Amino acid sequence: MELSQPSPSFSLPTGERILLSPKKGGRTYSLRYDETRGLFLFRFPKGLPESLWHPALERLMARYKGRYPEETWKRKRETGDTLLLFGKREKVPGLSLMADGSKERYLERRLREYLSQAVPLWAGKMGTKGERAIKIGPYRSQFGSNNARDGSLSFALSLVHYPEHVIDSVVAHELAHDFRRDHGPLFYKKLLVHFPDYWECRRRLLKRDCLKEDEDGTDR
Repeated sequence: MELSQPSPSFSLPTGERILLSPKKGGRTYSLRYDETRGLFLFRFPKGLPESLWHPALERLMARYKGRYPEETWKRKRETGDTLLLFGKREKVPGLSLMADGSKERYLERRLREYLSQAVPLWAGKMGTKGERAIKIGPYRSQFGSNNARDGSLSFALSLVHYPEHVIDSVVAHELAHDFRRDHGPLFYKKLLVHFPDYWECRRRLLKRDCLKEDEDGTDR
């Protein structure tokens, strides 16, 4: 059956999870493994029917799997793929076969567990209230926000991949807004008193530098 609007994600009969990503223009196909999400991202020209893009997907998958011995590939599928959590690579059995919604809920739970301790801790250090609602979402334009009306804090789900200290810098940043709503000199004066290396953490956020020192062997 031809699919003019294919499902965004599905699993191959062999168990590999595929996320479809149609692109405008061009005639090329590409397949890459997204380690942070535990699935394959398949890009193909937008508007093509399944009868045309599916054979290309099968060829690219066969080429990708050809890099590994069959025993290694089977072990990867059965034990789960490596996921970057809090700056370290962690094995999560079965993660690559989870539906997108299930994986997002898993990542949200892990990040919420950390933030539920980090927010009160940093609120105490900075002299502001620690009990407040914490919201987590797939925000892309910012890493966090502080709601002036109800005091709730929102954090980007992508933070779950960064080391705890980098996440703490976002927590401290948002709590500093309890004292100053803008990003003027007085705001950063308050923030830097409690978080002196804030700008280094900010640099890592902007460069998507997630690995801890002991994971890549480099100095920070």
